[in-house]
Amino acid sequence: MVTLNTYPAWKTWAWRLIRGAVATAAAQTLTLQIDWSNPEVAYKTLAISFVSGFLMAVGVAIRDEIGGKDKTSVVHKLPV
Repeated sequence: MVTLNTYPAWKTWAWRLIRGAVATAAAQTLTLQIDWSNPEVAYKTLAISFVSGFLMAVGVAIRDEIGGKDKTSVVHKLPV
């Protein structure tokens, strides 16, 4: 008999938050023209980018948890 290991929910949430924050921060940092010579502006821009990524990831996670299970993965389904 094969037993499947279940992946802890906290790891899924952590990965989702980290991945969302890094992807959003990277996209915004590359898209916006940041004044890197002024550290205060650069740090503030990076912090805002990471926070917006966390908020996006939290929204997606909440949608997945409390949303309708039939509608949650509509984006991932390919037309037949």
